[in-house]
Amino acid sequence: PVWQHFAQVHVKDFKMTIVTVLMALVFLLVGQSVVVSIECLWAVNVHQHTTLFDQLDPPFHTRVGQNITSVYGLDLSAGFIAYPTELFQIPPLPLPLTSDDTNVSWSVAWQHNLVQLPKQMAATAVQALNKSTSSQLLMLDYEPGYRPTWNFTCMSRVGQPQWATLLSQIHEDHLDAEWIALVGWHPTSPLPPQTKWSTLTPAQQLDLQKVSWDWFVKQYLTAGLKAIRGALPASVTLGVWNWPFKFWTLPAGGLPEWTMLMDEMGWLWQLVDTFIPDMYPEFYSGPLTTRPSVLSNCKAENASVTAEYFQSNIDAATRLRDKYNPTAKIVLCAWWHYMCNQGITDDDAYFVQDGTLAALFGAAGYDSLAIWGSVGDSKGEDGNASHVVEYLNRVWQPFVEQHCSITSATSTTAAP
Repeated sequence: PVWQHFAQVHVKDFKMTIVTVLMALVFLLVGQSVVVSIECLWAVNVHQHTTLFDQLDPPFHTRVGQNITSVYGLDLSAGFIAYPTELFQIPPLPLPLTSDDTNVSWSVAWQHNLVQLPKQMAATAVQALNKSTSSQLLMLDYEPGYRPTWNFTCMSRVGQPQWATLLSQIHEDHLDAEWIALVGWHPTSPLPPQTKWSTLTPAQQLDLQKVSWDWFVKQYLTAGLKAIRGALPASVTLGVWNWPFKFWTLPAGGLPEWTMLMDEMGWLWQLVDTFIPDMYPEFYSGPLTTRPSVLSNCKAENASVTAEYFQSNIDAATRLRDKYNPTAKIVLCAWWHYMCNQGITDDDAYFVQDGTLAALFGAAGYDSLAIWGSVGDSKGEDGNASHVVEYLNRVWQPFVEQHCSITSATSTTAAP
């Protein structure tokens, strides 16, 4: 049984959310679709609701053994850039500038941010771990308003108005030679002298946006992840929630286009130790006649669609792992509520108890399963710990008992 509690902390001038996670990491074997005995690694990190773990009857640790480690989720969505234009803004930090801060060049701001922001990311991650050196998984939750590549960001639309406005300002009087050289833009035809943004063709403007976006975002994310990785103990493994990205509705080009988009981010998949694709339930798994009324806005899908949802995304993650980062582990992140109706109440209808679990536990090709959930008094958390315990025992426990076996008894705990 799993849950998490949110605690607010302040790191320098950034308000971060430290997600204190009580997770279950179920190590699954890759292979045949038969019931197998697998190792379960239960990750426990209790912050305030220390009684939840003991409310299980019998106590859960007596059933699965003292095989406990620490898993942290760290929210980086606030405090660091939410959109690439912020890479060229003067941050609220000491900066050796001219007397007129409003006229600082994009280059000065970029060079400053590329050094300082990764440093602060690393400091935040180290504080989240509380200087613990025990073996554990650090999962970053980074959900900004952009994607790591231009094509992935613009799947359903052409252009990014904010980004276009930035480039029009930088190249207003003439194309900035430093920018052009830095991002490596090579127009398909020679440009006349005194070319500026407004004299570029729409196709040239779009191409310059794409090349620039891809270059700057790659540099920023690479520097950030390398700084975090370099600051962590070697025993800590690093992953980012929903990296690699999962699909539910494919782009217009179908799976081939999705494969191309993911391959464009091959550099990104090389930077993490663990792949943590989001496998949250996107629909109700079962006949329409059995779908609870509170889930009326959720599609009802049959067992084969449910199985395909999990297996196809696992296969996509496995392909990327094998191609770009063969030593990475694949940890699926599941949730006990539905994405299509995220009702957080005591009503059992909002809790997953359909065909999802059979498909999730029955899938093959991944290493671990992280069951995510939240109990507490913050927004988006289940407030009734006893109800959550009863639900987990009744719905999840049979699958755990069927698919898991405990092979070791090492206990390690740490506070955030």
